[in-house]
Amino acid sequence: MEKYYVINIDNLEITYHADCVTREYLATHDHIDLKDIWLQRKMSRHYYNEFEIWCYDYNETKGLYSRMVGYLNFESPNPHRGEIYINYCNEALYSDFIIGARFYLEEVLNLKFLRISKLDIAADFNFNIQRYILKSYKDLDYELLINGEVVNESCVHGVGVYAGNNPRNRLFAKPSLDFANKNKTLTMRVYDKLKEIKEESNKTYILERDGFTRIYRVEMTCKNHKVLYKSLVRLGLSDEDLYSMLDDHNILQKLFTDLMNRLVRLRKNRTVYNLLYHAIKDFE
Repeated sequence: MEKYYVINIDNLEITYHADCVTREYLATHDHIDLKDIWLQRKMSRHYYNEFEIWCYDYNETKGLYSRMVGYLNFESPNPHRGEIYINYCNEALYSDFIIGARFYLEEVLNLKFLRISKLDIAADFNFNIQRYILKSYKDLDYELLINGEVVNESCVHGVGVYAGNNPRNRLFAKPSLDFANKNKTLTMRVYDKLKEIKEESNKTYILERDGFTRIYRVEMTCKNHKVLYKSLVRLGLSDEDLYSMLDDHNILQKLFTDLMNRLVRLRKNRTVYNLLYHAIKDFE
């Protein structure tokens, strides 16, 4: 079996600014029909104004059908959440058409892009990548750095679900291998995605998108813009660059790699190695 992987966006929140006229219009309507898309108000515990965003889509099985794009939220009791936020549904993120429609949404809703405030990037493998990552993790020929610090190999703290304080060569990853920064705003998780789909989420559209019969996932989660922006600066990218290139898998892969390196990496003779790429180096 040929070993390969694909990159997907698994969570996306985009922050926009709207002028007073647009905000008042949205706040005073329950249903807004914009021909190709429409908004339907719904109750929310976190925002005074929340809408479901819907659009039409087409495929050979369903023909023309309506599907939810995500949620538009604004006016939160939280003083730090004062803009307009569009959160995409997970299923919509596995459609190139929906992701590409972000510019149309911005235009018809009279919004101005500010930043991407939440982003999860997933690398899905058609083989058990977890096993290979664990092998590299335990390779004592390399120093292991977690959150920028060389670990004590006899007592690695806080890695993996059952890690506790275990020697580096004794780490187990059942059901997943996890890393996080100190405030858990940047995390990495390695796990059996197919098992999660079958037993919990039922997200079979991911199987259809990837075209895999089995999926092991490496998932990077950015929970706020501050964390994401640090990697954008390191890569020489602006917020606008990322927004315009969300469809570019090469950009997503570079960002994915940098986010991972900030959490965990290997080092030997002052040369730094990405943990994932070290694990799959023999496949290249």
